[in-house]
Amino acid sequence: MKHTSLVVLTSLLMTACGGGGSGGPTTLSGSFDEVPVSVGRCLDMAEGSECAPGVKVDSNLAKDGSTVLTFENNSLVAKDLVLTGNGIHQVSTVLMSNDGTPNTSASQSGSGGLVLNRNTLMSNRMPSLVEKDNAEAAGLLHSQMNSPAPRGLSLSGGAAATGVWNSIINDNLVQAQTFLGGSAALPGGGQVKVWVENKSRQETNFDWGQSVPGDEIAQRDMKIAPSQAQAMADMFATKVYAAATELVGAPWGSVPSSLQPWLLDVGTKDIHIVLLDITPDGKELGTIGYFWSANNFRSGVKSYSNEALVFYMDAATFGKLNIYTDTNNQQYGIWRPDGLYPAIGMTTLAHEFQHMIQFYQKQVRHGNPQSAGDTFQNETAAQALAYVIGRQMFPDVAKDPHLRAATAGGGFEGEFQQSLGYSGCQMDRWGEPGDACTAEGHYSQALSLAMYMLHNYGPGILKDWIQSPENGIGAIEKGLASVAPGTRYLDVVRSWGISTRMEKADAGKRLGFPTKSWQMVDGTQLVLGAVSPGRYFNFQTGEFTNPLAAGVAPRYALNVNAMVGGSGKVKVAPGSKLHVVIY
Repeated sequence: MKHTSLVVLTSLLMTACGGGGSGGPTTLSGSFDEVPVSVGRCLDMAEGSECAPGVKVDSNLAKDGSTVLTFENNSLVAKDLVLTGNGIHQVSTVLMSNDGTPNTSASQSGSGGLVLNRNTLMSNRMPSLVEKDNAEAAGLLHSQMNSPAPRGLSLSGGAAATGVWNSIINDNLVQAQTFLGGSAALPGGGQVKVWVENKSRQETNFDWGQSVPGDEIAQRDMKIAPSQAQAMADMFATKVYAAATELVGAPWGSVPSSLQPWLLDVGTKDIHIVLLDITPDGKELGTIGYFWSANNFRSGVKSYSNEALVFYMDAATFGKLNIYTDTNNQQYGIWRPDGLYPAIGMTTLAHEFQHMIQFYQKQVRHGNPQSAGDTFQNETAAQALAYVIGRQMFPDVAKDPHLRAATAGGGFEGEFQQSLGYSGCQMDRWGEPGDACTAEGHYSQALSLAMYMLHNYGPGILKDWIQSPENGIGAIEKGLASVAPGTRYLDVVRSWGISTRMEKADAGKRLGFPTKSWQMVDGTQLVLGAVSPGRYFNFQTGEFTNPLAAGVAPRYALNVNAMVGGSGKVKVAPGSKLHVVIY
């Protein structure tokens, strides 16, 4: 059953960061009961105390972070929470509806449009045929159960032998001519093989990390040399595959006998990555990568199937050089696997790997195929796996595509920073009729929600989430229950909304994004370092900012911001809960 909730992350007492909204406290018209709240009094009280009628101090980290108050309006009439103080502290509010009571108030998010518009190209766009095939895969599996077998596999003379891959370029079905650029052994057997489209091939190999002179940039930029293809193979085998299969599960294996005649052989272990200019425009970003479930079927079912476990990745993005200018005003380029664009390629590859794994684990393995139309659950799981693996591949957050900040010298903000400038998405209605949220908004919000769950419950939630036969919210709750039985998705969303406005995490209350460690089977620790939203967003001014240097004290603790009149009203509808975050 779908829970209905609307998260409204409002800056009612903040200066908006551009693109709509207005600064200063908001006074709402109408005659309602009022609940006076002295901010100073609440800051002085212990957690669990009632600092005003019906207002509870949930978390108090005022000395080095944020304080969280909660007011639940259980009456039949709206109430005004009147926040007062001698020079009121900065306040952000998170308004939530209770179970079964949709919040119909207009969203006052209003501040994220410009942030997202700067980076819409970073969002992955699926070719329409891929979307169609992936969405219809469950129905196809149902219809083929116990039907006569199609012709056998043809790998001996197919793509894996010839280097010709049925692909989608610019929404057109084409045969991509490729060469084998690199390969690496996978843990547990099989190989990952990286194929490079001839059009994207860099004929002259070079050692990555070396400087590319300015007169060679045009020749080498956004092209793939064997050394680069090998770097992708090595990183996938050692950084992506090993962690993903342990945390989530295998991408292929045994299948119900009723489906076996229509699908890849159960012993299939090799994974293929085809690097090509997907859009094609000779430019980075755009469509960065995709998983196409048609390839998991035999070609007697899908005539254009390559009959292999395949990803398609954008060569222009992975091969993009970082361009610099030296003191003599001469340009040069450098390519490294942890460079700005290759890092995006690798985290996208981890994202797409989740889709491959979920197709097998949730749609095929149980013999009760699930619909891939569950965009919300599937994409949030993909963002979660990509984030966990990205933190291990790129421990320097300045290089992690999820956590990097926009810098004065160029570049763009990561998805987490984007998420702080956008709100109002009903996550579990992603792609449904009436969904007013943009795809860019959904992806960044899905990352933020996934981060909250991973930092507070750990990566252990992923296996039951992705391997269970449940779909949608039920799948997420299945994963959460494996770590914290009884945890409800709706409660998680509430805590996530609060956490996006906290300067510092309160791990004991599962608020914020605290450090989380997880022990892998080999005894190593998978560590997700703490993340502070305040390192990206200035809650005092409503502006995005570059991260503070390590070790700098929180800059907003107990700062006083003289608001107009020193007070503000926040309307709380009947059956709603208001969380107030004070800095």
